[in-house]
Amino acid sequence: MAALFSLAVLVAACGDDDPVGTPSPSASVTQAPGVATTAAPTPEPSRTITIIGGGDVMLGRSIADGINQNGLLWPFEQILEVLGSADIAFVNLESPLTDRGEPANKDFVFRGPPAGAQGLLGAGIDVVTMANNHVLDYGLTGLRDTWAHLTAARVLQTGSGENEAAARSAVVLERNGLRIAFLGYVNTPPDSVSGFVVEEDVQLPGFP
Repeated sequence: MAALFSLAVLVAACGDDDPVGTPSPSASVTQAPGVATTAAPTPEPSRTITIIGGGDVMLGRSIADGINQNGLLWPFEQILEVLGSADIAFVNLESPLTDRGEPANKDFVFRGPPAGAQGLLGAGIDVVTMANNHVLDYGLTGLRDTWAHLTAARVLQTGSGENEAAARSAVVLERNGLRIAFLGYVNTPPDSVSGFVVEEDVQLPGFP
């Protein structure tokens, strides 16, 4: 089942606003006899960025076989140019990246190779959400391995964490003078967590 998730993107301009009543540095004042004139301030350059958002990226099963045979970028070969054209690329990572852990007691479990994190980086993907119904397919071991592989590859993740506060924390990126915050949430079916028993002090990542 594909995960249902919502992405919140918050954008703010970097830098401090001018205090109220302080003239813009681009404004000039000239004095003519009996008349004060103020030149119109020069408009700031427009701040724009391009964000590409992708749906489910599942690197397990036959996709994992293809990666082993054809290289890390094989799943993305047809869209590398598109991904590379964006300032930020964001996808839903629908499989843990691990070679450890026990499969969950559910109909469909996915697991991608640890090297898949480097493939995400090479494809130009900056941020992934792990708030989906396969995040725990190989338990907390598989999830923690995925965090480690993503961190090593310098791919950021949101939507999962060791506790609720971490799972709800935003990833913030800065591009072209703008700060963009990403949050990941999911409407999770019951089969996503069936068969799991976790320590009392560990909250299921990504869930309220």
